[in-house]
Amino acid sequence: LLLNYAYGRQERFTKLCELPADRKFYYAYRGGWLERTVEIAELSIFLSGMISNMQRCIFNNSPAINHNLLITGALMHDIGKLSAIKTGVEARTTRRGYLVGNKNDSIITITVINNMLPKDKKIKDLTDLLHIVAAVSGEDNEIKPQTAEGMILAEACRTITRINAYYSVFASYDFDHPDSKGREIVYSKYYERMLMRGENHV
Repeated sequence: LLLNYAYGRQERFTKLCELPADRKFYYAYRGGWLERTVEIAELSIFLSGMISNMQRCIFNNSPAINHNLLITGALMHDIGKLSAIKTGVEARTTRRGYLVGNKNDSIITITVINNMLPKDKKIKDLTDLLHIVAAVSGEDNEIKPQTAEGMILAEACRTITRINAYYSVFASYDFDHPDSKGREIVYSKYYERMLMRGENHV
């Protein structure tokens, strides 16, 4: 119900389908935000399935993963971008985006949407959902994930970012050096080391 209220309105859903995930780097195209959000949700589900199997085989009496919480967090962790970025060719950051930040706005938006639900349908305690949204920002974030759901979602976001950074190194190099014939080893500022394509070594 919370997700339906979040994305069910035509205006919000249209914006979800049109926004880029980033204005300069990964998924910087129409619909990029939706694509990245779905990929993060899918990876979170995959990781939670692996961990659930580990719980059954290795860890006794460990807390079960709340899959509803995890999926809701994955689909709403970046909902603040609805207010932080304007749709259009250049997808500019809004004044609210600069002053509030989409992570803070995600927390605000989730809280406001929950308050819009019918009284008997409201989530009484949003703490766990707000925690995984607040903890998903990255390694330098002041709030670290402290629940299994938070750790899974943070790892899914980190993995998607790192894999895209890996591929973008070679894409950028090939674009800047069209006559290089796909250099095998390229230096990455993001990783601060040389990266290898590896395709010739399989």
